[in-house]
Amino acid sequence: MPVMTNKDNLRLSNEESNQLTRECLCTALMKLMGDTPLDKITIGEIVECAGVSRMAFYRNYGTKQALADALSLQIIQELTRDFKEGFATSDKKTWYVHFFETMKSNEDYLKIILSSNAHIDVRIVVDEIFPAVTNEEYYFYIGRGGALIHILTEWYRTGMKDSPEYMATLCDRFFSVFRTDE
Repeated sequence: MPVMTNKDNLRLSNEESNQLTRECLCTALMKLMGDTPLDKITIGEIVECAGVSRMAFYRNYGTKQALADALSLQIIQELTRDFKEGFATSDKKTWYVHFFETMKSNEDYLKIILSSNAHIDVRIVVDEIFPAVTNEEYYFYIGRGGALIHILTEWYRTGMKDSPEYMATLCDRFFSVFRTDE
């Protein structure tokens, strides 16, 4: 077994430090975007809120949009894990209700993702929920996932006025044409 040298300890320390810096920057941006649109937030405000240097910001992200994209990706990955188990259910309407209830309860996250103009990459969700699928299935899930993201986005932009149950009924009816298991 190799022995760690002091240089290895320092490198590990730097990696941990960079990870902590990234987490602080994401948390700061999330906090700031609760009240202010991304385009009105300055890098100075972000680093001050995060308690890190401007140099640390540029070393880890380079641009405000890169930070917003990283934060959006992190949120999307967390939400995807929540849906992964539920998607296997044969009762898709129940899953859609769960999906829209979770989205409504995470409205602040949606605001961050959508107001940052971050691209919601459906491939991330598909790869997490359906890791080993055929090429045909992959495109099927990409299309279906893209449609669901557009429905979710429009529901958010119109103020989430329709209930999660109503949205679930619409999606269940709409997506039933894609089901091959019935």
